[in-house]
Amino acid sequence: MQKSRLAILLLTFFLGALLLTGSGCDQSDTGLVIDFLNEWAKSKGIMNEKGSPTPAAIGHVLFGASTGDDEADAAIDAGTVVKSIRDADKLTNKANVALNKNPPDRTEALKDLDAAVKLRPNDWYVRNRRSVLLAEMGKAESDNGPDVASVDNACGLDSNSNRDCRAKIYQDRLNLLHESSGRQSTGNSLVSCYTVDEELNNASVLISLYQNDPVRAQPYKEIHARAELMGRKPGVTCKM
Repeated sequence: MQKSRLAILLLTFFLGALLLTGSGCDQSDTGLVIDFLNEWAKSKGIMNEKGSPTPAAIGHVLFGASTGDDEADAAIDAGTVVKSIRDADKLTNKANVALNKNPPDRTEALKDLDAAVKLRPNDWYVRNRRSVLLAEMGKAESDNGPDVASVDNACGLDSNSNRDCRAKIYQDRLNLLHESSGRQSTGNSLVSCYTVDEELNNASVLISLYQNDPVRAQPYKEIHARAELMGRKPGVTCKM
């Protein structure tokens, strides 16, 4: 890892929090923050006087070895997480660009999403996009739905108190499947049977989540009914 990248990594979390919350700081204010963070990093032994990461900082990033200072460890970990989110987001955006081409470049999009999943293996937002694309390409996977671990990680294990959180994840996936169907049906082409299967599965999950709320469950019942009416008839209503 280049020294400059690691130095930036240490500051990413703090600067990101400052800028993304709309603090209203001007350039001089931001410069003061950078100066402060540089001095803080030096005082914690994770950056030397030349502005380069110390061996302790490098060891923590590469091998998880403690720097000997809990605050310094936490700062490096936070920077690492934020960087992985930022990099995965860039890859996801690249995949979207590839899919919006005419014709869609699904191979390139899958390559980008594979890389994003490696960075964020338990991120449901990334996993949803990759698995919907796999269904579109006619590829079945054991985790072709929103991964259980990623859902639990985002919403916790109490499905009742986190119902809306879980519904958001499955609704996102259902929206993606709808977009995928539109992309596939261009020129009167048949939609992948795996996409049809996943529309049924995700609508079923949302119906179950809102089983005690008929009004909110109704749209998903309609989606399920349409998908069921279409049926899974390879070569007739969908393609393998």
